[in-house]
Amino acid sequence: MPYYSMMGTAISPIRLDEDNGAGGTSRLETRLRNIRASGQAPSVVAIDHEIEELVEHEVETELGDLICLGEEPGSAQRAGRTFRNPPIPLRAMATTSRYKNLSIKVGDTVEIMQRPHEQHRIQFLRVSQMYRDQEGMIILRGLPLTRLRYSEGMLARQRNELYAPLDVDEDDARDWHTQSAIEVPVYQVLKLRTLQCTNAIYPEFRYERSQYMSDQAAEDNGILTYRWNIVTVYKTAKDRENGKMSSRIIQHHGEKDAEGRLRISDETQLNRWRGGRVRGGAFLRGQQRPVISIDDNDNEDTCSTTIHHGQKYNFGDMYCGAGGTSVGAKLAGFETVVACDMWSAACKSYRKNFPTVDLREMEITDFVNEISDQKYRLDVMHISPPCQVWSPAHTREGSHDEANLAALYACGQLLQRLRPRIVTVEQTFGILHDRFREYFHLFINTFTSMNYSISYKVPLPPFPDTTNFPAEEATVADALATIGPRASLQNVQEMYAKAASYRSRFPLPAYDPCQPLRRTITTDGGGNYYPSGKRDFTLREYAALQGFPSNHGFEGPAIKKQIGNAFSPRAVEYLYRHLRSWLMQRDNVVDASEDGADAMILDTNPWVVVDTVEEDDDDDDDVIMVEWRERSRTASVAGDAMDID
Repeated sequence: MPYYSMMGTAISPIRLDEDNGAGGTSRLETRLRNIRASGQAPSVVAIDHEIEELVEHEVETELGDLICLGEEPGSAQRAGRTFRNPPIPLRAMATTSRYKNLSIKVGDTVEIMQRPHEQHRIQFLRVSQMYRDQEGMIILRGLPLTRLRYSEGMLARQRNELYAPLDVDEDDARDWHTQSAIEVPVYQVLKLRTLQCTNAIYPEFRYERSQYMSDQAAEDNGILTYRWNIVTVYKTAKDRENGKMSSRIIQHHGEKDAEGRLRISDETQLNRWRGGRVRGGAFLRGQQRPVISIDDNDNEDTCSTTIHHGQKYNFGDMYCGAGGTSVGAKLAGFETVVACDMWSAACKSYRKNFPTVDLREMEITDFVNEISDQKYRLDVMHISPPCQVWSPAHTREGSHDEANLAALYACGQLLQRLRPRIVTVEQTFGILHDRFREYFHLFINTFTSMNYSISYKVPLPPFPDTTNFPAEEATVADALATIGPRASLQNVQEMYAKAASYRSRFPLPAYDPCQPLRRTITTDGGGNYYPSGKRDFTLREYAALQGFPSNHGFEGPAIKKQIGNAFSPRAVEYLYRHLRSWLMQRDNVVDASEDGADAMILDTNPWVVVDTVEEDDDDDDDVIMVEWRERSRTASVAGDAMDID
């Protein structure tokens, strides 16, 4: 996929009382902040996007030391395991404790001696239990809290704003807070602090700056506000001890997480952000339904309703290419209303398949500047930003800073203009490598700075667990059997003729077509070939293997590149069926045409998925999903038909 230059005017979230305290602000964090403030994106020229397979394999091996690439162990609690934070014997429990001149009770928040050797530098503890150990020492157990400045750029720095760093094991069935509680002896307590837990958007309910003589005085004595969790998930305790994460969730509090007068209804929050929502989807019979204000009607969802005939959740496809994501979204029941890409060849293919979509053939920043604030309010948006700059082959530090920052900048602009309820993002696995850690965290910051919750998972699981993925993997035979007799680009004899002219390559060893494709389809085919070993795949066969339906049209030039760049429509379909069900559950609506046949029980935490596929030299296989918190056939093919001797 070609890289895009990015110029334009930003619309940035307001930043008040920025915290530049201990921990410092990185060079890139400062640069991105200045770009947002100036409203002028960096100018970026096209870069070489060839990826060396050897380098990518090397990086994937290194990533194995940072993330767990093993099999899913399941969520069942293992028998005989010793868990963190076991139940405290009743005889040892206490409810209050006096230490020096402090009276500490369950529910209090205390400032403790900072733990500088720990990643999050825990500085506060909200006491949930206390007990006396065998030596008679009072031990406090509770929720660990720390300042946003220690989030490594994933959350915007704001003074006296806290998050809870939670480490969770997938095979431990207990709740997050119970698993992640820490213990502190009472002698490590420095002072009592006032903590408020809210789902309100910053700066609402922040400490009053005018009451303090200096920033340091405010930091030492001001009210602390807790709005965020950073949850790092591990498959097992052993993985946690070795630092091999499975997934991470950066979660803004919702209505149910807040306390007392600090609680804002989820609907009010959503209405303030985007002007409300339409239950069941903002598209109806080819017309954009007006997004309604629901500030004064928070109880409207208590009664279930039926989706209107022709009503759908609308969808926007940014960096749309030849339309792979839009095809998958359509199959899942969404209606694409707007798309954007600047690659003319891909746009020709897109128009051929989606003639009624508002396709803008231009740079993303031009699109953002051209579209009015109220033109679209999307239910779901997909972003597939240029990813060559995150490639593992780009190893020289600082060599692509401007390109990376431009990609981050453009994503922020899209969020501001279109304000979707849910965003999915496709990105290369290379962004997870240590050399790109800061960029990745700033990429996350692009969403969290606008109060989206975000989650990402490694590697690609049967995601989500309830989306009814096929029990067996699709095979080459399955894919090729979907090609209709009148399909275009199915020039088999031409492929045999080309193979005859390339005798240095063909024939190749035959393989079993009743197995999954061995390699990822890339912009040059990825080294794949027809199962007989006598020829290359046709363009239609490549499209079928990538998940395109037989009637999807392509326009030249560079059709193979368009196919290789595409996000697999079938993968998108499965993912988006989950999103549609989640939205319907959230809206308390039912689709009468489905008769409940595909009803799913879904959790309320959408995942971010990052796929790390072996021998994957394509930049376009990976997914990230974020949510704006409203408060995260088996085919049989005869051997002769497959040309297998």
